[in-house]
Amino acid sequence: METLAARIHKYLYLACCYSRFAFRKQILSMPLYIQVQTNSACNGNCVFCPYPEVSRSLPQGSMDNRLYARIVNEISRSRIPTRLIFDLHNEPLIDSRALRMIKDFKNSNPDKKCRMVTNGLLIDRYLEEDFVNSGVDQWTISLNAHSEEGYAAVC
Repeated sequence: METLAARIHKYLYLACCYSRFAFRKQILSMPLYIQVQTNSACNGNCVFCPYPEVSRSLPQGSMDNRLYARIVNEISRSRIPTRLIFDLHNEPLIDSRALRMIKDFKNSNPDKKCRMVTNGLLIDRYLEEDFVNSGVDQWTISLNAHSEEGYAAVC
């Protein structure tokens, strides 16, 4: 759970950023949250997601380990951002490095949060201990439907 001091710091940071933008037209010095996509692959075909189209028109691949280390290092040097989120237009668990990358982030940033959003189709590739040992703070399994039929129609 986020401490009161951390929440106050976050809200003061945001208030400063908004007022700086409103009065001086300057943007945030650093985002509050960082969203990463360590690979561009997805095993879904959801009708609302741009992935199927984007994957045909843009180069696909995986994030270089040195780039990820640089991102983690930059996050470590600042109080902001406060959270790293594995999520975008991909399935993070396709990347076999994902849980190790989370663990590396949490080892360098024990006071910061890490979240992963997954479609859940690859969870059975991993052991429960793998998820627990990664140190991830929040998992979101995105189902986008409330019935099996609805899910089949959308994804």
